[in-house]
Amino acid sequence: MNGVPHFKDNMKKNVMTRTYLESLSFSDLLVLADTYGIDVPDNLNRRFLIGELLDVAQEAADDPNDMIIAREEGEISAEGASLPESYNMTQIGAVLRSPAWVYVYWDIGEPDIRSLKKHGDYTIFLRVCSFANRTDTKPDDAYDVQIAPADTSEYLLCPAGKKIIRIELAASVKTGTIVLASSGTVEIPRSSKLLAHIRPGNDAGITPIASLSGIKELLLDHYIQHRESFL
Repeated sequence: MNGVPHFKDNMKKNVMTRTYLESLSFSDLLVLADTYGIDVPDNLNRRFLIGELLDVAQEAADDPNDMIIAREEGEISAEGASLPESYNMTQIGAVLRSPAWVYVYWDIGEPDIRSLKKHGDYTIFLRVCSFANRTDTKPDDAYDVQIAPADTSEYLLCPAGKKIIRIELAASVKTGTIVLASSGTVEIPRSSKLLAHIRPGNDAGITPIASLSGIKELLLDHYIQHRESFL
């Protein structure tokens, strides 16, 4: 992973900043958490994970023999300026966490923000598009997920029974919908037919052993938080 070697360089320079951690992918953050023995539950938010890493760095800073120190947001190290929170580019990426979950992250550049404001009121949302084949240009199914203006990442439940998905970052304006950016296609590995069609309340096929995994509670929690995934 590209972020990890760079992070090790920062270790040698005694610097760990919030801005730097926010520049890493979620998978790189998970690697760092594993390195420092942080137990990461499946539903842990990216921001909380960064907070946990900074807490570890702060504890290490109290030990003069440790190589890691933490810096407050905006503080500049002796080696140079910290990385920016945003690169002012409109883009979106999607990484498959498991056959059931995809991690989506995005950013909107200032030029696009100014352009959207010219339309008056607008809302930002994610559109999950499903395709039967990689060569298809039009999705055979899609659903929208509303997001808050300050959000920059989200976990989404993969559409049941779908093979290929792509996530669009879009805006709703008075004149219609504007697609700001699209992720690359993500291919979902084939999984159990039972899991492909399972829904909250329709769990009669779950064996007692499978129930021990907490899948019923996971489905119920996701249904409450992201009902649009089940439409």
